[in-house]
Amino acid sequence: MVSLIFRLISPEAIDKSLLFLYNSLIKLAPPVGDWKGIYMNQFYCEETLRLLPLWEEQTTYGESGMFIGEEDKFPLLFQPHKILSVTSSDLTQIYREGVDFKVTEDGYIQRLPGSHIPFISKEEYYADDPEWILVTKRDGKDVHTYWGEGDTMYQWQICVNYTHGTPKDASIPADHSSRYERVLTKLQNGENITVLFLGDSITAGANSTYQSNRAPYMYPWTLLSVHELARRYGYRVHHVDTKLEKVAKVPAEDAVYGNRGTITYINTAVGGWRITNGMSRYEERVSQWIQDYGCDLFVLAFGMNDKTVTAEEEVRDFRTILDQVIAESPNTALLTVATMLPNPLANERWNALQYTFEPAMLPMAEDYWSRGIPCSVVPMTTMSRWILERKRFCDVSGNNINHPNDFLVRLYAQTLLRTLTGYAFR
Repeated sequence: MVSLIFRLISPEAIDKSLLFLYNSLIKLAPPVGDWKGIYMNQFYCEETLRLLPLWEEQTTYGESGMFIGEEDKFPLLFQPHKILSVTSSDLTQIYREGVDFKVTEDGYIQRLPGSHIPFISKEEYYADDPEWILVTKRDGKDVHTYWGEGDTMYQWQICVNYTHGTPKDASIPADHSSRYERVLTKLQNGENITVLFLGDSITAGANSTYQSNRAPYMYPWTLLSVHELARRYGYRVHHVDTKLEKVAKVPAEDAVYGNRGTITYINTAVGGWRITNGMSRYEERVSQWIQDYGCDLFVLAFGMNDKTVTAEEEVRDFRTILDQVIAESPNTALLTVATMLPNPLANERWNALQYTFEPAMLPMAEDYWSRGIPCSVVPMTTMSRWILERKRFCDVSGNNINHPNDFLVRLYAQTLLRTLTGYAFR
């Protein structure tokens, strides 16, 4: 039963994940809570559930949050009907309702006195350490605020699985699958395809637990998306190790979901890059891979680091790269990704003009499509705004500045797949 429940995120995580699950189970003495709920928590790692679209489901898996203060509370996206389980972010600890937390009438998860759930004190979170690069507003004043890479945020975050009503007022990405008929027909027919990604640290997978080498080893959105296509169509995924400087790691072995064909996955994204870096390094990061492998789908995802650039300049630079791809490979389909929003409480060093890019990118995509070139925008600006209207940034971020955590990584993949394919993932 354990093997059925805990479908692993990546093949290389098998031993570690089983050990974590084993440790979780043996700590349950005496048994606590609803065992169905406990098992359901493992399901958020299961391939067919982690990509269920948030905007239409009545069960949410692995929603994250954290406590700033011993009796703090954080909001859930939806008013909960039933809490199925609450665990640590690495799934090794299971917390009990009425002992470790309670659900408030307004749908918040609140930490209880004496709880086993970790919390960061307000004094530490707002320590105003001048070496911290994140500055936010607190009580109308600028204050250096807690941030960090690796497990800095995950060590405080917990995961909640719960049922709720049909989502209302949810942002729903547009279905542009009709624009990608050529790519989707190839997948339906068992023909091999190549998907090439270029972007910044979010595209490179920064702060996904796979890249951070910590449980539950959730793939970044690029890998999640391609693996879901492979699972859906019965393909294998061949991961190209580009051996380029500063690229993200990729699984060493092919992932096999069937033998109908192969999706070749190439990701040349680099943390800290602006779109102008992608332009100047086009030959190295794009052209040589098109020449070696071809390219059926090119995914371009910049914006977070272009915070001081006008929307007109950003779109101009997007077009420069996209035009080069089409000139080199006329049958390539284009998919652009509008960046998620950074911490809305951050100062202008991190939070400036990113919100302006998506509205300008939409007519750009329409222009390409009007000329017969498949192109769309994955609207992560809109989707992250929807999340942040309901949750705090620290609840869904991997570094508290500008990177998604696993929960938001999954939304990236859900949104891309909706835009590209239109179908629900069950």
